[in-house]
This record gives sequence, C-alpha cells and structure tokens, in this order.
Amino acid sequence: MVVGPLDDRRARILVVDDHQELAAVIVELLQGCCARATAVSCAEDAIALLREQEFELVLCDAFLPAMSGLELLQVARQHWPRTKVALMSGYGSIESAVEAMRNGACDYLAKPFSNDALLQVVTRARALSESARGFNVSAIAGDVAAAVDSDD
Repeated sequence: MVVGPLDDRRARILVVDDHQELAAVIVELLQGCCARATAVSCAEDAIALLREQEFELVLCDAFLPAMSGLELLQVARQHWPRTKVALMSGYGSIESAVEAMRNGACDYLAKPFSNDALLQVVTRARALSESARGFNVSAIAGDVAAAVDSDD
C-alpha cells in the first residue's frame, strides 16, 4: 500500500512500516511541514520504489515481515548510497541502535516518539545529505588512497 502524493519541490522521504496507521500519521506530519512523503508497508515495496525514484531519507521500522529494516538498510547502502536510512523500533535497545548505526543508519528512533523527535531525525538526515552534496566521495577516497600509497 502506498500512501501520500509526491511533489517535486521538497525532500523525498519514504516511510516503511507494517503498521499502516502509524505510517499514515508520519506521512501526514511530514507532508504538513517539510517533505514529500510516501509510505509502504514492507521492505520489498520500498526497494521497488527506490528503484523508480530517488529518496533523500528512508525512515524504516526495524522489524518488518519477510525482510527486516536492518536488511533493507544494507540493500539501500549498497544500491543507493546517497539515500540516508533511519531505523525506528518499538522494541529498541541500545544494542540494536548501535548495530543499526554500525551498519550505516543515519539515526535510530525509539517508538513511541514525539513529533519533535521525528522532525529532529529528518533535520539531521537532511543536514547530512546537504553536507555530502558537491563532493565526489569516490574521487576523494581515491585521492586519499593514492596519497597513502605514495607515502609507503
């Protein structure tokens, strides 16, 4: 199920949560203030949408049927490295948050969360995206690797 129209002037955010009521509330909040938000209820639908269009942020439940949020995070990091992924969970623990961050999540949000907490996650993700724009990360990494090799 896809919830929410997409508009081309604001940041695109994909919400992935099998609790469709919560996803719809998140989409409504984001559309009302800062984003073009769309919701899907499973990781497979998220991957299909990521293949079709670019999203700045994927806000994903950590525990989804079939493919977990952590697995979706890994797929997104591999195929869409510029897309930020933040995980959210009602069963959050320090260990799961640390694992998510080690695997490349830009943030972790424990449910239930306030509107302000959600908007802070979006703001931080957008700041990360903005700071990465204009830089060719692959070229910079190659330059650094060449410099390190030449020092040997």
